[in-house]
Amino acid sequence: MVCTKCGSRLNKTDRKCRFCGEEKPCAVEVERIAYDAFSDTFRDYLIPSTLDIVMAWVGLISAPVFLILGLILTEARFIGVFIITAVFSVFSWISAGYPNIIWSLTKIDIFMSSSAINAEPHRLWSFRRKASYWIFYGIAVILFLAGIFN
Repeated sequence: MVCTKCGSRLNKTDRKCRFCGEEKPCAVEVERIAYDAFSDTFRDYLIPSTLDIVMAWVGLISAPVFLILGLILTEARFIGVFIITAVFSVFSWISAGYPNIIWSLTKIDIFMSSSAINAEPHRLWSFRRKASYWIFYGIAVILFLAGIFN
C-alpha cells in the first residue's frame, strides 16, 4: 500500500504515515514492481540511525574544537592543517547527519550519467555513505594529531 499524499510505502496496519504524518492516510494498493530485495525499505536508508546522529554531532563539535586546540597548542604555521581538519570534520557531519543531501547529490550524478530519474538508494549506497563519514572523521583526527605532534 502507498500513501496518496507522499507516495511512501505503508503496512496494511498503519494508521498514520511514517514519513508525512498524514493521519489515516488514504492508502491505495499498488501493483508490485520488480524491485531488488533491498528496495522495499529504501526510505529507511534516508533516515539517519542513532549512530549516524551521534557521529554527526561528533563531527560538528570537533570541527571548532580541532581548530581552537590547534591554534592554542601549536605554532601559527600549521594553521592550514587545522583548517583542513575542520573541513573534514564538517564533511563527516554532513555525511552522517544528512543522508538526504548525500542522496540528492548521488541522484544528480546518476541522472547525469544514465538518465535514471527514479533511482532509489540501496544497501551498498548506505554502506558507502556510512564508510565516508568514518573516513572523513578519521582523516580529520589523523591531521589533527599530525599537526599537534608536528
